[in-house]
Amino acid sequence: MIRFGILVSLLVLLGGCASGMHGYTKARAQNKYMEVSEERQSFGFKRIGYIKGFRGDAVVDFIVEKGLPDYLYEYEKNGREGFIFYYIKLEKAFDFIERNWRPTSVEIVEIREFTDFERDRFGIKKK
Repeated sequence: MIRFGILVSLLVLLGGCASGMHGYTKARAQNKYMEVSEERQSFGFKRIGYIKGFRGDAVVDFIVEKGLPDYLYEYEKNGREGFIFYYIKLEKAFDFIERNWRPTSVEIVEIREFTDFERDRFGIKKK
């Protein structure tokens, strides 16, 4: 019985790590453009891991389909958390936001071309 209790405790602890780190590092990530580099284990790359763990299947499935973004931007709007994945080769931004209070309620609200500011920020020449 004790082994079962230890196993359950470990599963709860490990399952909550992404959520805990998501909240713990949130302030550092807000309103910043973060490069996502797996090779360098950048802060943006770590945040993607926390977002995947906190937000669930919709985000995981999106990343499986599109791959890791090149940049990440996190924001808050009207009390809801949102984030934007930037894909340099596609020159597209995918904007996600929570529909309600549940972390897994995120949905894509906009797919768009980069703004002039974002092109400058990422060093992309205008077409």
